Amino acid sequence: MKGKMFAWVAAMIVIAALVTTCGPTPTPQVIKETVVVEKEVQVEVTKEVPVEVTKVVEVEKVVEVEAEKPLTFVLIPKSVGHPFWGDLEKGMHKKAVEIGVQAIFHGPELALAEGQIELFDTYLNMGVDGIAMAPNDPATVPPLVKAAEEAGILFITFDTDAPESGRLMYIGTDNVVGGAQGAEAMLELLEYEGKVAIVTGGLTALNLNQRIEGFEEAAAAYPDVEIVDTVAHGDALETGVPLIEDLLTAHPDLKGIYAVSGPNIVVEALQSQDYGPGDILVFGFDIFDPIPQLMREGWIQGVVAQRPYMEGQLVVQWMHDLVTGAAEVPDTAFVDTGTNVVLLENLEEYLSVPH
Repeated sequence: MKGKMFAWVAAMIVIAALVTTCGPTPTPQVIKETVVVEKEVQVEVTKEVPVEVTKVVEVEKVVEVEAEKPLTFVLIPKSVGHPFWGDLEKGMHKKAVEIGVQAIFHGPELALAEGQIELFDTYLNMGVDGIAMAPNDPATVPPLVKAAEEAGILFITFDTDAPESGRLMYIGTDNVVGGAQGAEAMLELLEYEGKVAIVTGGLTALNLNQRIEGFEEAAAAYPDVEIVDTVAHGDALETGVPLIEDLLTAHPDLKGIYAVSGPNIVVEALQSQDYGPGDILVFGFDIFDPIPQLMREGWIQGVVAQRPYMEGQLVVQWMHDLVTGAAEVPDTAFVDTGTNVVLLENLEEYLSVPH
């Protein structure tokens, strides 16, 4: 009797193990195993020869297999809505699909550091694998770099650098070189003489200030060129057009305007003041709608074009390679995406391929 009781208990142990193991799982993998229960000796009261009983039970063992999560990277631009960022986002998504990672493009509504910091905190708390930012104000970046390091999250800059922040690396344009390129091309059209003004987006953005620096250094080589003023339009038609209208009123003999950001805003102001195409030479930075059409119509004579599509691809690729150990930070901590000078004569060729 005791032997039968022992067999019954052993069977219950096996069943209990099965019930415990076979709980619901999201992606179960079923593996069959053969389990041999220890031999039992059944002893009858009649003292007959003991009989050895061996039980073989086939057990379905459920192993939980969790799918590996893709790496997740976040790109925080200065703001949203600008066509430049749209091209950069397209390049980002293409590369993300190509290498099998998740990439998120999320910027603040306004080009302000406060909005970027709020987004940074959100994604830091989510535990993403890497964050890239185009900082509106480089002075706000050092504490972000420290927070990312403490959380074990990669942090780099793109489009706009914060070189004194401790960020790991920067991917984007050499804006001093780009500014000088624009100066040389524009001043050649002006025959290296006359009064010119500089129009920028925001006065704290390092990339825009570097473009101004490059322009001023190049223009200093031509004594007959005079830079009369620098105006910040805030990258918005509502605030920018009145400021440029005031600039035109203050300098009626202006020969050229170099817009390191938003040359289309300059055109709006010229049109509102009844200027015609070419009355004042306009040279800009970046090429996005409606810039090509304004060039065809003669309102803008040329631009220094960045490569936002390629930049978006490079940011994702470098973040992936740094996180996985496939690459090391270059000695310069800088990847230059390059620039092109685009005039009416090479406009269509430039537009024929994504940049």
